[in-house]
Amino acid sequence: MRLEKAAILLLSALMGFVACSDSVSEDVLSRVDENGVQYSPTEMNGQVYFLKTMIPESMRVINVDEKLNPLDSVDAELTLSTYSGSYSFWVPRHDYQQPYAKIVTVFPLDSKSKMEFPQYVRLQEYNDHKELSFANSMITGRVETLVREKGLDFEQAWSQAVSELKKSLNYSLDDVFSTSAEARDMGYNRSQLGGMSLYIYCHHEISDKEFYSTYQDFYKSFAKNGYVDESLIVDAADVWLSTFVSSDMDGRTFFKSNTRDSDVGVKYLSPEFLEHAYGVNLSITLDDWNRRTDKFVTIENKNSMYDGRTLIYDAAMGGWRLQSLLEDSIGVCMSNKDSVAQNGDAYYRCLKNSATWEKLTVRDTLLDAVYGKCGGYYIKHGFMAYLWDSLFVCECMNSESCAWSDKYFGQSFDEGDSLYANYINAKATQQFGQCTKTTVSKRKMDDLFVYCSWDRWRLMDSLDYYLGNCSDSNYTGEHSGKYYACKNFGEYDAYNNKWAEIPAPAYYGDKCFIKQAEDKMTLECKGDYFICDVDNGYYKWRKISKEEIDESVEVGVCSITRGD
Repeated sequence: MRLEKAAILLLSALMGFVACSDSVSEDVLSRVDENGVQYSPTEMNGQVYFLKTMIPESMRVINVDEKLNPLDSVDAELTLSTYSGSYSFWVPRHDYQQPYAKIVTVFPLDSKSKMEFPQYVRLQEYNDHKELSFANSMITGRVETLVREKGLDFEQAWSQAVSELKKSLNYSLDDVFSTSAEARDMGYNRSQLGGMSLYIYCHHEISDKEFYSTYQDFYKSFAKNGYVDESLIVDAADVWLSTFVSSDMDGRTFFKSNTRDSDVGVKYLSPEFLEHAYGVNLSITLDDWNRRTDKFVTIENKNSMYDGRTLIYDAAMGGWRLQSLLEDSIGVCMSNKDSVAQNGDAYYRCLKNSATWEKLTVRDTLLDAVYGKCGGYYIKHGFMAYLWDSLFVCECMNSESCAWSDKYFGQSFDEGDSLYANYINAKATQQFGQCTKTTVSKRKMDDLFVYCSWDRWRLMDSLDYYLGNCSDSNYTGEHSGKYYACKNFGEYDAYNNKWAEIPAPAYYGDKCFIKQAEDKMTLECKGDYFICDVDNGYYKWRKISKEEIDESVEVGVCSITRGD
């Protein structure tokens, strides 16, 4: 009895591993896996879950040995579903040596070349609804390396390859291995890439040739190392980011990618994708959101062509975007601002909700944008402004008819002319920019001096420029070897807050009264001589030459010399 049972078990084992021929015939014996489940011979069917824009041309199923070496192959039949628009496949009954097989899906590349994407499938008792996807094809080479070179069995190799790909791309398994090859619009200029992430890593948005070449680089790098080289990941982010531009839609600006992948939802940035590629933090907190906080993050990655460039979270736009090269030069155009900037001889307008600098070329539009509308609340009749070294004036026939005119082109104005103040404001604005609350208040303009007050540049006295405004704490000063006062020195016409020159002894506090005048008090002060004298009833210091000194008078020194 025991011998009979042993014979039956031996026969079953032989049936699990032996076939009489390579083709499926009446002589083929069943094969069972390690769990006793029959997996061969078998039919097979399933779905092709690649991009819907990728049309499979053919498919072959490869029978492999324990080390995944090919033994034979059979062609699969492809069918397009008119309902879903996707492709399904069917493989006739065939004998497989191992409980797994390699399926190669072939797509056209050009007239001479094809794109081939291999993938392993696990064979079971019923082999329906097999799923073929781009992500699963990416790990095929790694599975083969682990089986052939590391000695792992198929199940161990598959599990490790999946884990390594997840770790290398820093994405959840649901995202990387999603059979939904379509991104989701999450609103606020943000995409959830899902199964599209690997396509972007392989530059699918550019072209089939670029896509397949990059895929092969990824495939080989991952097969050999168990991770994808960082330079490939950074390059993928660079290529994808280069396809984005600011686009207007219904009065709002969106930072969008406009490529052939836009039809499958790849329109907006994925912060998670860029975070992994560049090693930056693009998280937005609830507090950031509630406060509508703009954020700026610098890309610091030597492998990136965007190293040193800035990513902007534009709160009004509701998403991240790349700061443009023009913004690097003239400042950031945020969605919630309306401003004008100059770059060389060119002027640019940042319109509210645009987030994009627009070059201004029409003269009147440009003048209105830079200075304000002619005839508007701020720009009245007679207002002058320079543009491209040409002088323009706002002229109004009446309150309803105002326009910019170049009638004063090439003309200059002198003090006393009715438009002189407007001319000074225009000339100073040309040199120093418009007068605002943050403008440096005093500037030297050629041989004139101007100050900024109430949104206009105004002419000022040179002494006010050098000595400052007259006040109780600032009423004396020295400039270019001369001494000045603006109050408390009426005998020298230094009063009413107007600067006037005073003698050195008066500046240093030496008194000149009746007694000093009667004694003809004479002082030497820094090489000059002064005598206390009376003039029109005022006792004043008067400068004299050395020859004018009375020999009977002892010459003293002023207090600054004495060190008083």
